[in-house]
Amino acid sequence: MNPLRLRWQAFLSRRHPTESQTLTLIHKRIYIVPSGKGLGFALLVVISLIGAINYQLSLGFFFAFLLAGMALTALLHTYAALLGLQIAATPATPVFAGGSAQFPLRLSDNRGRARHGVVLISPMGERSEADVPLRAQATLALRIAAARRGRLTLPRSRIECRTPTGWFVAWSYVTLAGDCLVYPQPEADPPPLPLGAQSGSGAMQAGFGDDDFAGLREYQPGDSPRRIAWKQLARSDQLLSKTFQSPQASEVILDWDTLVGLDTEARLSRLTAWILRAEAGGQRYALRLPGFFRALDEGAAHRAACLAALAMFPADGVAP
Repeated sequence: MNPLRLRWQAFLSRRHPTESQTLTLIHKRIYIVPSGKGLGFALLVVISLIGAINYQLSLGFFFAFLLAGMALTALLHTYAALLGLQIAATPATPVFAGGSAQFPLRLSDNRGRARHGVVLISPMGERSEADVPLRAQATLALRIAAARRGRLTLPRSRIECRTPTGWFVAWSYVTLAGDCLVYPQPEADPPPLPLGAQSGSGAMQAGFGDDDFAGLREYQPGDSPRRIAWKQLARSDQLLSKTFQSPQASEVILDWDTLVGLDTEARLSRLTAWILRAEAGGQRYALRLPGFFRALDEGAAHRAACLAALAMFPADGVAP
């Protein structure tokens, strides 16, 4: 980053410090300049005024000053569209690494003024536009690329307005305290789930047993005659074997220490994929990491707690 840009960022940090979660735009934080259309309009005013002076035309003076008055009125309206606007950060939904985090911002009017054409611009140039009705609210979403897992903070963004004429652009900067949790990116093609539950000694119990009938599969050499589906064989002449599943087969232990040979990010990626697969299959699962353990459970709250632990796991793989 060049020195000029560093000085500009330092100026913005002093002028627009991080607020809590709510910001009200005041006059000293709003800037306004003519747009390209505004400069063209200003040139028209100057040409009209020169022509009126040259030819001593009263109607020309009237026309020139009328245009100047319209420009001044437009300037005040554009500035007022941002003045007093209240901006609040609302909780962001967690995302997976490689996706885009959506930071919802709530815009509120409490001065009895409708605000049209308010645009929020992210550091990457993503634009989101909304109209804020009179004494009402509107929501804009700031989209930020979530490249890495962890906690993604809400970056400083630009908010601007060009209404009603487009001759001027008024803008300010929004710096709010907000963040979004970024989960590790799931492994694209993970191996099967490590089915089973732990015994009292900590060893893994077999995932399949003789407790519950699980279905039929093709006969394989070595299958016990007691597991052959004789009735099915009599009806269709197809040799099938019965399969059974024990209660432990629907329980999954996801253990960091079993993923030997993978680096930290690869382990987190595989554990993330396994959590999603277990949740989709309605299976109860537990998660064990260095310094963290979540007992067997299922559901949205359990899934969120496990994924949050993976997202915030230290990059060096050592628990704090």
